[in-house]
This record gives sequence, C-alpha cells and structure tokens, in this order.
Amino acid sequence: MEEIKNLVFTNLVGPADFPGSNYKQQFQTGAIVTVEIPALESFDKTTKKVECSGKITFKWPTALVERVKQTSPGGSWGEDVAQGTYSVQPSADGKGLIYAIDGNIANNAGGSLLAMMSALGQADATAQAQAAAAKAPPPPSPTDAPETGSAGSSGNQNSDPTAADRPPQ
Repeated sequence: MEEIKNLVFTNLVGPADFPGSNYKQQFQTGAIVTVEIPALESFDKTTKKVECSGKITFKWPTALVERVKQTSPGGSWGEDVAQGTYSVQPSADGKGLIYAIDGNIANNAGGSLLAMMSALGQADATAQAQAAAAKAPPPPSPTDAPETGSAGSSGNQNSDPTAADRPPQ
C-alpha cells in the first residue's frame, strides 16, 4: 500500500506557483492507505503481473486536516475512498516491482490533495499578509496632520511661530 500511496504523490501535478505545494511531503509522510475487499482480477503467467481490485482508502494526516477544516469548513476532508484496480508485477530486470493504479483512484486522491494543499497555501498567504499589515506603520491620523488656517477663522494664522512675539511693523 505504501507504493500505491507513492504513485498518487509522484503523479500529483499542480501549477508551478501552486499555493500549498510545500505541504506535499507532510501529506505523503502522514497519509495511511488501506484496501478493503481486495479481489484478484487477473494474473498474467508470462509477465507475472497481478491485477487486483478493491476499495482503496487514503486517510490524511489529522493535524493537516484540522487546519484545512478551519479554512474550508463543511468538507469531509479526513479521508478519500475510491473503488478501483491496482497492479503489481516484477520489473524486467527482476530487481524490483512495478506498481500501477487506475485513474479513478489517482484522480480521487489527487484531486483531494490539490484542494487541501490549495486551502492551506491560501491560508498561509492570508496569514502572511495580515502579519505584514500588522508590522506596517499606521497611516497618519487627521490629528497628526499639520495645522492650516481656514477662511473665516479669527486670530493670527501666520505659520511663523515667533510672529506673535514680535511687535507689529
């Protein structure tokens, strides 16, 4: 199941500037994949390829799911389930195994991952913008503006602060 999980993450593609792409490793490390009701669909004696079907469940890391729920409540983010097929066969050189999953499994899990990563990336961008705004100096208030004279006011509105101390000329 670990290799099935790795296939989903290996084929996960988002835009180059995809928000939240830095969460991919955290999702991959914490995700748990299980299969229920596995059934042998076929076995090729020549290639020794085994193809099975089953209900594949991807359970996503709880801490990340809780953060996604804060930014996008209402979704069922905890796990994704897809019915589909997967296969395993020895590599041509006999030194490893080749795994494959059908598009239904990959698309279901991949779509959820992209949505969750996007939600987390947008939340991060919002938090960064708020932090930057909090550090910025506040705009000047009207009481901080220099005083200017207004027509109709009485008194000396000379901008020279020492003018009141001099005798009239």
